[in-house]
Amino acid sequence: MKRSSHDRHEDREWLIPLALGLLALGLRLPGLDTGLWNDEIAAIIQSFRTSFPANLSEFRGDNKHPLYALLAHASLVMFGETAWAIRLPSLLFGVASVPMLYWLARPLVGRREAISAALLLAVSYHHVWFSQSARGYSALLFFALLTTHQLLGMLRRSDRRAAIAFAICIALGTYAHLTFVFFVFTQFVVALVALAWPARGTVRPDWRLVLLPFVVGGIISAALHYPMLQPMLDYFTQPSDQTEVSSPAWAVAEGIRVLRAGFGDAFGLAVVALAIAAPIGLAGVITWFRRDRDVALIIVLAPLAIIAGAALGRGTMYPRFFFVLGGFFVLLVVRGAFATGAWLAQWPKGASDDARTTRGERLAMAAVGVLILASLASLPREWSVPKQDFEGPLAMVQQQKAPGDQVAVADVTAAVYLLYYRLPWTRVKTVADFDALRQQGKVWFIYTFPRYLDLYDPALAAHVDADCKEQAVFPATLGGGEVIVCTMDAIAPAT
Repeated sequence: MKRSSHDRHEDREWLIPLALGLLALGLRLPGLDTGLWNDEIAAIIQSFRTSFPANLSEFRGDNKHPLYALLAHASLVMFGETAWAIRLPSLLFGVASVPMLYWLARPLVGRREAISAALLLAVSYHHVWFSQSARGYSALLFFALLTTHQLLGMLRRSDRRAAIAFAICIALGTYAHLTFVFFVFTQFVVALVALAWPARGTVRPDWRLVLLPFVVGGIISAALHYPMLQPMLDYFTQPSDQTEVSSPAWAVAEGIRVLRAGFGDAFGLAVVALAIAAPIGLAGVITWFRRDRDVALIIVLAPLAIIAGAALGRGTMYPRFFFVLGGFFVLLVVRGAFATGAWLAQWPKGASDDARTTRGERLAMAAVGVLILASLASLPREWSVPKQDFEGPLAMVQQQKAPGDQVAVADVTAAVYLLYYRLPWTRVKTVADFDALRQQGKVWFIYTFPRYLDLYDPALAAHVDADCKEQAVFPATLGGGEVIVCTMDAIAPAT
């Protein structure tokens, strides 16, 4: 019996996610071994070097992403303590999330839109950045897409295997990062809405099949976190000392900077790309509600849940909290592009339906293409510039300081150079500490994140701004993460 062309296309369907995954891998390998940034170094010291049993029970702060700590420890044991080795789990989650987005979108919007969305995610500056960072955020995005795929299977096909997998995966997602709880809460609301008001063209699902996985997933998550429960409670019940520098207002400003970075940090290009993305994003919201209410609710409600959760928690907020929604933001923009293209294709009047459809798809692909090119323009900087460069200042100071010169570090750089590099330098906390060191000779001061320095000791920050002569600034892709080297001349000892 002769097979139809449709059947042959279906047989080759697996080639599409494979090609998307290979593209994502190729774009994430360059720069994988560049210098580590502060949070990665802290994680190495606090958890990646820690044994498997100890990792299950220790919790020293929200820098601990439990699932990632276990995976990074395993990678470190197998491949050694290198940047690429501790980033390997993040790379794998990041690469896997690109075909996962295709698999989620394919039955919802068709092959062409699904490929467009996956391509846009594959070339995304921000997705590449987090796929090369030894933190749990790329795992969050992957589990968000995977659990949504499973949730839709539960709601629409009463798929028992999807329900079992969903329970396991929401537990793993929360174990990757606790903020995943906010996303799961959104999914729970969507499930309740589906039970109360089934979407058009669907039947009401079995409430036990829908709700039980949330209960089981919660129990599994609680069991995973139980060994570290007490230190977690001790930490999260204490107010954060960073609410002034990680406020919602700062998060908005930093979010704008991050979006600019995603377009090569070129202001004009960023304005053009965002001018295209904003209206088609709005069109995307409208058309998603018409096409798939459940996905539309996730797109709208999840950011609100994250904002509310962060505000009710320790009060700090970072743009990276929203990275979990990266795949959905891409779906929003691509759906909006195709909807806008279809609307524009109505003119001129008189064309056939097929001609209008073709014209609309071409317009949509052109808009998506602009965004892809804009994002591609940003990747060379991501590959070549470290997230933070601590090795450059180290080499500079060791090469240029004279005998008798002193080297000072503060706050973040103190942890990096004293605990990670194990250098015999001096940590300064006050102006008096600085002046005491200057009495011994010229001082080389290495610092980063000036806003944190100002938070912990405004007088010291003002002293550095006024009197420390800047020698070099080492660029970073991390916002505010430039490492600064300055010098202060020696002063006479106090009499």
